[in-house]
Amino acid sequence: MEIASRLGAGRSAPWRAERTEGWVGAKTVTRCALFVLGIVTAALTVAVFHFTHIPGSGWVAGLALVAAAEGLVMRRRLFGAGIEEALEMCGLLVLVFQAQSHALDPFGVRTSLLVAAALAIAGFRFLNPLFITLSVAALSCAIDFAGTHRPGAHGLAAVISATFCFAAASIALWAGGIEFRRPSSDRMLDWLVVIMPLCGYLWLAEGSAAPWWLARWLPVPVGAAALIVGIRRRTHAPLIAFMVCMGCMAYELRNITGLSPEARLILWGGAAFLLTLGVGKYLRTPRGGVSSNREAEDDEFSDLLQLAGAGGLAPQSAHEPGAEFKGGGGTGGGGGASGTY
Repeated sequence: MEIASRLGAGRSAPWRAERTEGWVGAKTVTRCALFVLGIVTAALTVAVFHFTHIPGSGWVAGLALVAAAEGLVMRRRLFGAGIEEALEMCGLLVLVFQAQSHALDPFGVRTSLLVAAALAIAGFRFLNPLFITLSVAALSCAIDFAGTHRPGAHGLAAVISATFCFAAASIALWAGGIEFRRPSSDRMLDWLVVIMPLCGYLWLAEGSAAPWWLARWLPVPVGAAALIVGIRRRTHAPLIAFMVCMGCMAYELRNITGLSPEARLILWGGAAFLLTLGVGKYLRTPRGGVSSNREAEDDEFSDLLQLAGAGGLAPQSAHEPGAEFKGGGGTGGGGGASGTY
């Protein structure tokens, strides 16, 4: 299905029909709309079971949502349609929160681990990169919750959580060099490579304790590694991760000059513009297969010249500028009765 979508093949193509065997996907906009519809359906289902006041209604609602999602997959052959993903995720989360409803610390380490496990199950079941990324983010929350139980250790816990996020991004960056059979596996790794550095920086900004100021420079080596890997592999995700890391560091260094916000915007914007021009000029000569030139010449200007020439050669109106309108008689507005128009 992924190959068919990239090649633009229709559902009636023989080679696609033989291999998909009735499985149905959805376009991105339709998938997002059905995902929202699935969340609304799950919320209404949980509310209906809650209003019935049945003991353990959360368990029943969660199992019903998971069963509905599996039914859509196995019977209706939906994959990546959005609604089955939303129902499965919501059903698993309802089961998690039902299990933690009587816990002493409902938003602690155990809940974070269970949420991470539920999102990982849904992510691997439907090969969804969003669920996998949220699962890793939930694991970082569990690490932070585990460290904040000790007094005065909030900054250290935030640094450990950030280090975990950067380590997850680095592992995903390394694993991106492995050839997988399914494009969805590459997409999961790409999401981790792009999102995890941002999560790591947010943890560092959260626990900005004085002894750990050096840890806030962690985006620099991760971004440099992502840039090198992206250029060597010619893939977009590492390059986007590099831009994310550089954006985090630019925000971190926003007060280094002491200038006004307007002056800083002009200064750093101009520096970024000059750097872009320099890199573009440097890559006009292909280096290692990377070039800033287009595959074909830009013919827009020549097209405009052709349009201008065609307009200049178009026949002009035969109406004389000084001629006056004569009513009746067929000469002007008389309908051609006199034989002249």
